[in-house]
Amino acid sequence: MPTLLRRSPSALFVAAVLALAPFGCSKAPTVAAAAMCPEHQVEEKYCTICHPEIKNDPKVLLCKEHGDIPEAICTACHPELKSKYATCPHELPPAFCALCAKK
Repeated sequence: MPTLLRRSPSALFVAAVLALAPFGCSKAPTVAAAAMCPEHQVEEKYCTICHPEIKNDPKVLLCKEHGDIPEAICTACHPELKSKYATCPHELPPAFCALCAKK
C-alpha cells in the first residue's frame, strides 16, 4: 500500500471523488423544475390558482393591469420572463389569462 494512503485514508476518498467528479449526475432535477406547478406551468410559490392565499401575502406584488397575477409571472409586463414561462396570444401564462379563459 502506498505510504500516502497508509498515513491518510481520507486521501483515498478525495482521490475517488476527484476521479468521479467529471461524470456527475446530469439527470438530477433542478430546483426550478422541482418548484414548478405542473398543472399551471409557473413557479409553485406564485401559483395563485392552486394557492389563492398568495394574493394576500404582502411580500408578493400583484399586477393590477393583468388580473392580479403576481408580477413575478406577468410576462406581459416583463417580456424577459417569456423564456421561462409559456405564453398565450395575449402574452400571459395561459392559465392566468382572463381572455383565454372566456373562450
